[in-house]
Amino acid sequence: MRSGPFQGMTLLNRTSEGNVAPKLLGCYEQELHDVIERCIETPYEYVVNVGCGDGYYAVGMARRMPNSEIKAYDLHEGRRVLCRNAAKENGVGERVSIGAECGAEELTALTGRRVLVVCDIEGGERELLDPERIPALRGFDILVELHENLDKALPEKIIARFAESHEIERFEHQGRDHMAFKELEKINQFDQFLALWEGRQGPTPWSFMRAK
Repeated sequence: MRSGPFQGMTLLNRTSEGNVAPKLLGCYEQELHDVIERCIETPYEYVVNVGCGDGYYAVGMARRMPNSEIKAYDLHEGRRVLCRNAAKENGVGERVSIGAECGAEELTALTGRRVLVVCDIEGGERELLDPERIPALRGFDILVELHENLDKALPEKIIARFAESHEIERFEHQGRDHMAFKELEKINQFDQFLALWEGRQGPTPWSFMRAK
């Protein structure tokens, strides 16, 4: 990767979904770059990446957060393989534990620890991020992609659940500037667009919820 919070990370020649070019350039989910840096500076004991895909966040945070234990989960076996391979390629294979399902049992086991949950599970956050069902969530910091394109009411539903226990920030997807990347200067406009396109099919805001 040429820039961004995980600059220098080695990417595999395939991704779990979408377009690998934004990750290579370092502009993938750039709306979150500032909050990711804040998270990296926070002494979390555990980072729990639910929906780890190809390992972008799990491996990137393992590289930048050597004192944190990284737990990565994905229901899709092929994506777990990608994450495992990426961790090995970047020299953090022994620090990233990888499992299939993360639910009440796995999160409750971390009660009372300083935990960051990074969640991207295509609408499944409605079920997982429920502090009534999993009280431990009230004490965790949570960075979540809210799939409004799949469930229009989801962002407000999730935010309302944590309004009393967390300080909440919301981030909307923004445009990209191809002029920021010299690698794109000599290609046509359509290819510039494709190089920056993350494959989103509709609104996918994010929220960072910091436990009070």
